[in-house]
Amino acid sequence: MSNGLLEEVRNVSEEEKETLFQSTLTAVKLSFCELKPVGDRIGVFAFKPIEANMPLIFPSSSVINMDPVDEDLVNHLKDTVCENVLEIIHRLWKPMGPDSLVLPRAGLHAISMVSYIRTSDDDSEKNVGRGENGEMFATKDIAEGEELVI
Repeated sequence: MSNGLLEEVRNVSEEEKETLFQSTLTAVKLSFCELKPVGDRIGVFAFKPIEANMPLIFPSSSVINMDPVDEDLVNHLKDTVCENVLEIIHRLWKPMGPDSLVLPRAGLHAISMVSYIRTSDDDSEKNVGRGENGEMFATKDIAEGEELVI
């Protein structure tokens, strides 16, 4: 990150911090998938229940870049989401460095997991559908721990 942009991030107003917090909170709330090994491949699994028709993976996503990570924001997230919110974020989305964090606005599941969704010719196995513009959604309720299949 250039020094000018870094200074801009450090000198944000309280209103901008609240907007950043709300964006981060939305990204965390909209995250519900994680990658896990399955034999010799990687699969996409729900780490919390997903309701039918929930949007899953978006073709592209803008990001929230926090460099350095604001401690007030982190404390606010811990109070609002849970104490281990950063562990969840780091498990699902890797930070760029020890003092920075980059989050996709559409949720921690939004980028590149599509490559790992298992495909099947058996319609009874499928729990993910694709919309007209390539957006993906749950075609039925998906239980925690269940693999996503298209």
